[in-house]
Amino acid sequence: MFEFQGEEWNKRLRFRDILLTKKKSRERYLAVKREAAALADGWGEYTRAKLSVVSEILANDSFDRTC
Repeated sequence: MFEFQGEEWNKRLRFRDILLTKKKSRERYLAVKREAAALADGWGEYTRAKLSVVSEILANDSFDRTC
């Protein structure tokens, strides 16, 4: 659970919006997600396998939800 409109809440909405609007970011994330799903042993490992691409997408994309 996350605080309503808190930092993590907003970060996740931003990530969602990036994936909805940026084809290149969406394709990169899906490729990593599929590989993680095929190779990971459990939910924690799956989540950790995606962490770097999620961080990269958030750091490199200037999507602004306030526009």
